[in-house]
Amino acid sequence: MACGALIIIGSLPAVRVRPKHDIGLRPGRPPSGQGPEYRSVSHARIDSATGETGVVTVRYWASARAAAGVDAEAVAVEEPITLRELRARVLAAHPDTRLADVLAVCSVLVGDRPVATEDPGGVWVSPGDSVEFLPPFAGG
Repeated sequence: MACGALIIIGSLPAVRVRPKHDIGLRPGRPPSGQGPEYRSVSHARIDSATGETGVVTVRYWASARAAAGVDAEAVAVEEPITLRELRARVLAAHPDTRLADVLAVCSVLVGDRPVATEDPGGVWVSPGDSVEFLPPFAGG
């Protein structure tokens, strides 16, 4: 069993995350009796001209990970979307959880750039980007 979990949001095949030091996508089908580390949710459109979809990797830390139930997700997108749209897609994939409350207090990184103080409607996330949700941490 893997250390983490990955959810695919969009029309990509279910994949499994390798241990944290080697996170990557491995195409394939989940074994019968799907466990919590596999899930495929279809939200994204596929570009009708090319038939291709890109992926934004969303990673959760600490209480965000606990609320989402996974370490990371791959969100299928065919063009850049705003952080607000990405957050809405992620929350739609996790109904009836406390993820919305946790994400409301998280710091956010798009790639290596902190964007939590910016308007989420003005922050653009492109296919291939990674977005990390970091809740406040206690201690030092």
